Amino acid sequence: MCGYIVVTHPIGMRSENDQVFMGFLNPRLCRRAWLYAIVLWVGFAAQANAQICYPPTVPFVPNDPAAQREFADLIRQDFETYIVDVQNFFKCLDTERARTLEEARTMTEEYRRFLQATSQ
Repeated sequence: MCGYIVVTHPIGMRSENDQVFMGFLNPRLCRRAWLYAIVLWVGFAAQANAQICYPPTVPFVPNDPAAQREFADLIRQDFETYIVDVQNFFKCLDTERARTLEEARTMTEEYRRFLQATSQ
C-alpha cells in the first residue's frame, strides 16, 4: 500500500476489519512504486511504436464437392481476401523489420557511447 500506516479504527473498535489507512510510513516505498510505474510506462511507450503483424486467416474449403459448388462464390471471395491479407502481412513484416533494424542501430550507437562514458 505504498507505505501507508495501518492503525485501528479511531473510535476504538477491536475488529480486524476496522482498520484505517493514515499517513505515509516510508516515503522510499512510494518512490520505489513510482519508479516501477515509470519503468513500466516507458517500456509500454517504447513498444507503442512497434507494429503488430497478424497472420491472415486461412480460408475454409469444404470437403464435399456439392458444398464447394454451392458456395463457390464465397470460397473464391475468401481466397481473394486471403491473398490480399498475405500481401499486407508481408508488407507489415518488412516495415517492422526495417524499423527494428534502425532501432537496433540507434541502440548500438547509444550503447557504444555508454561504454565510452563508463570506461573513462
